Amino acid sequence: DWLLAANEFSLSMQDHEWPETALRVEAGVDSEGAVVLLDTTASYLVLDDLRLFAPWLNDEQRLMLSDFAPSGIVRNLIATVSDIDSDTPRFNISAELDRVGISESQQRPGVRGFSGLLRANRSGGRLEISSDDLEIRAPEFLPDVVEIDEADGTVIWRNSNNRTTVLSDSIAITNEFFDSQSNVQVLIHKDGSSPEIDLESTWSISDVAEAKRFIPRKGLQPKLYDWFQMALVDGSIPRGTTTLNGPLDKFPFDGGEGRFLMEASVRNMTFKYHQLWPATEQSDMEVILDNARLYTTENRSVSAGIPVVNAKVDIPDLRDPVLSIESFSTGTL
Repeated sequence: DWLLAANEFSLSMQDHEWPETALRVEAGVDSEGAVVLLDTTASYLVLDDLRLFAPWLNDEQRLMLSDFAPSGIVRNLIATVSDIDSDTPRFNISAELDRVGISESQQRPGVRGFSGLLRANRSGGRLEISSDDLEIRAPEFLPDVVEIDEADGTVIWRNSNNRTTVLSDSIAITNEFFDSQSNVQVLIHKDGSSPEIDLESTWSISDVAEAKRFIPRKGLQPKLYDWFQMALVDGSIPRGTTTLNGPLDKFPFDGGEGRFLMEASVRNMTFKYHQLWPATEQSDMEVILDNARLYTTENRSVSAGIPVVNAKVDIPDLRDPVLSIESFSTGTL
């Protein structure tokens, strides 16, 4: 066994300095010298400074450190890991996270500026989210960085023999043009079958022109993505709701395995159906996205000075988008 401990430890870097810190790392080894238990406490850790340990890491560990590029501050860390050499090691961890983050990759999104309180063990855990100025990067899905002014809520997860249940009764997310409140439960099966989700969310968008930048490219036909970018000129959505439940690998649930329903009350929209057509203005509409079908039948707008009421606008399947419009209007020549 071995023990490394330091009290009143301080570290000065070019751009920051650690306060006096208590560190303690104790390891238990087996008869062959392999580490089987690790007990760590630290009152203060700057994750950016983990790069200082790179010379003592093997090639795989250095590559992982470079890939994740951890950042932020961890306070009051208490972590114990045992049965390290087994397939299911035991662990118990608690920590205060202050603007922590990891870099994005092709396999995962990246996040910077996450703050909250973490408690976890092999049976489950709890994450209390309290973040300001959070940034999320997912270039495979979203072309721009998602900036979140505030994120608050609690996420709880529980492990059983055959699945992990992740749930939250309330996650609130706000930025300069978007506000949402969501309840979610996710079942992650250990047999490799698809996760199942049950999500209910209410939300609002104050500026559609800003929000359209975050329509995900992946899963949409390129022409449809470009059409959304052209069509959504201006407007707001004071209220929207989203329901998503079912196995994720069956989305968008053509066989009735689940349900995806998004309803939005659009107000004062400027909407351009086609680049050669005049844009409709002062549009108010109730828009429904039902699984893969996007449509509206309750609407009113003005196009080239002519009022139009309750036009039938329909894209039956967003995966093979064909836009149809049926409307009746009268005007003078």
